[in-house]
Amino acid sequence: MISTLARRLDALADWRRALDRAVEQYAEFLSDHDLRDAAAGAQIDALRQRLASDRLVLAFVAEFSRGKSELINAIFFADAGRRVLPATPGRTTMCPVELSWDAEQPAGVSLLPIDTRLKTLSLAELREKPDLWRRIELPVLEAAQLAEALAEVKRTSQVSLDEARQLGFWNDEHPQDNPPRASDGTVEVPMWRHA
Repeated sequence: MISTLARRLDALADWRRALDRAVEQYAEFLSDHDLRDAAAGAQIDALRQRLASDRLVLAFVAEFSRGKSELINAIFFADAGRRVLPATPGRTTMCPVELSWDAEQPAGVSLLPIDTRLKTLSLAELREKPDLWRRIELPVLEAAQLAEALAEVKRTSQVSLDEARQLGFWNDEHPQDNPPRASDGTVEVPMWRHA
């Protein structure tokens, strides 16, 4: 059973393809009748490029434990019959998670290790360095295995107080914002900076 959202997204994709075909036919008409000049050609090319590369972006933003993962599960994975993204009380996913589709790549999750926060590179620059990311393929047809693979985004590690400071998870000037310390003095931090 395909969800209403999936049907509407498919309809949007069909509309974009139909619009692109109409723009292509218009360009051919202009060329056939010697009406296409450089400016018109550039505008048509820009429009077709935008249609090909434009993406729909939905952002779910809130404090932790406010139900973002549950909402995403309900909207995108209702047909799976179970939670696919980790969703439990408390802090579940401690790193930002982006869900996207790229027809040129197999389904997967790309995980950026937390220690990349020590680099002076922006996230956009880090996206251009695939060797820094860990990629896990997603078994999209098996809900249980998909959920197990996506559980990786909630992994954490214990680091020393100095490491937590360097990574930006501990601030001596704002102790009320710091995470609790374990009995051995370590601090729990996300394993991943971004997924």
